[in-house]
Amino acid sequence: MASLAYQLMTTYDDLNRKALQAESYDAAFAWSTCESSVNNIHHGRSPHDWIPQLKRMLTELAAEADSAEAKAVYIEAQDYADIALAEVS
Repeated sequence: MASLAYQLMTTYDDLNRKALQAESYDAAFAWSTCESSVNNIHHGRSPHDWIPQLKRMLTELAAEADSAEAKAVYIEAQDYADIALAEVS
């Protein structure tokens, strides 16, 4: 079974690709940022440590988003992080 981080990164990457196909570039950039964030913080850490950190990052990104579309992505990305955390709880 793939790691939880890999599953979450794959989900975000898939959503990035869908946004690119739809030419929703703000959303695509935001999904790409979500995927990169997971990749940057999960190494060698328990999901109980890195997922809450990811959620805080996503909350900050949503607050600072330049578009409603990007803000919605960061909020939705938090939902996926909640699902991931529920899998290990």
